Amino acid sequence: MEDTNRLYDGVRSQIKYNIINGVYPMGKRLKAKTLADELYVSRSPVNKALSSLYEEGLLNYNRNVGYSVRIITIEDIEEIFKIRAALDILSFKEASLKMDKSSFSYLRNLVKEAELAFNNNDIDGLREASKSFNESIYEFSDMPRLKMIISGLDDYIEVLRKFSYDAKNPESKNSRRKISVEEHSKMLDLMEEKSFDELENAIREHLEDSKNYIISQSHFYKDKIFDGIDRSDDR
Repeated sequence: MEDTNRLYDGVRSQIKYNIINGVYPMGKRLKAKTLADELYVSRSPVNKALSSLYEEGLLNYNRNVGYSVRIITIEDIEEIFKIRAALDILSFKEASLKMDKSSFSYLRNLVKEAELAFNNNDIDGLREASKSFNESIYEFSDMPRLKMIISGLDDYIEVLRKFSYDAKNPESKNSRRKISVEEHSKMLDLMEEKSFDELENAIREHLEDSKNYIISQSHFYKDKIFDGIDRSDDR
């Protein structure tokens, strides 16, 4: 039983990784037999993994077609960023009240890592530093229930983060990548100063700009972002 569970966990993790990182593009049909051959396993753990990822919201299902990678819509993006704004405002404020000097120093280093990654055009490193920055804020906020809610959005947030940092003008001094690093640094300053009104405004502006940038770039992702929702494929 333990080996079976370990096999299932490995299959599910690999399929999920491929979805989030675009190995399986949005809209792609996922056939259990093809995936089983690709991962050198039987169909049983693959079918179980696909069902689980559907329940998680990463896949669509149609009786005639089967499973396919869910396409993010403009409406999805709007909703996710509204939720993020509410949760981030709360968690950033709570974290700032509970953090000590070493905590702020740790976040400063993450901002420096992000800046170095930007200067080296290391997009994966930049995205990872940004992810670590936000995850550390949630950790420092010491609000377990909030972290549970955030974890439910993690997959969508990671996909949108990839969109946000996949700038078409990476060398521009005004690129979204560079601005994001500067905004994180500014928010950290406001957290340390306990300037909560300004911090809330900075968070809202940061997320609004990120959302608008992703939507403005959506024409580059015609196979990934739809302007509207088609639920005809939902199970």
